[in-house]
Amino acid sequence: TQSTWVRIEQSCDQTKDTTSATDAILWLKREVQCLEYEEKSESLLNCINSAYERTLRTHHNWVVRGIVSLASRAMPYRSSLVKVLTSITNKNKEAEKELFVDMRHIIDALTIITSVLDSEFTSLKLPL
Repeated sequence: TQSTWVRIEQSCDQTKDTTSATDAILWLKREVQCLEYEEKSESLLNCINSAYERTLRTHHNWVVRGIVSLASRAMPYRSSLVKVLTSITNKNKEAEKELFVDMRHIIDALTIITSVLDSEFTSLKLPL
């Protein structure tokens, strides 16, 4: 499991290596936390920027921050994205409700995963 990898790397003092499993798990956790952030806004640019500020920005240098800022401007509006996602299956309000229910299940599951990882990293005295 990931706990075993992290403990092995910790015993070898390799948890901060950029090629370590610990570093990969930490970045995955941060990215998932970014996905968990939910803001009720028509502009997905606002949602992305808020989530990025809260989770990943402090871990990126100015070059990556600029790339993220530029890339995030390509985000569609929430209503456009919902329209595309619901048109895949069918074009009614029921499909939209199902989409949001499914999204809530995914976000809830991701929240549990990040909580477990936070607990493990904290118990091993590793940075979050």
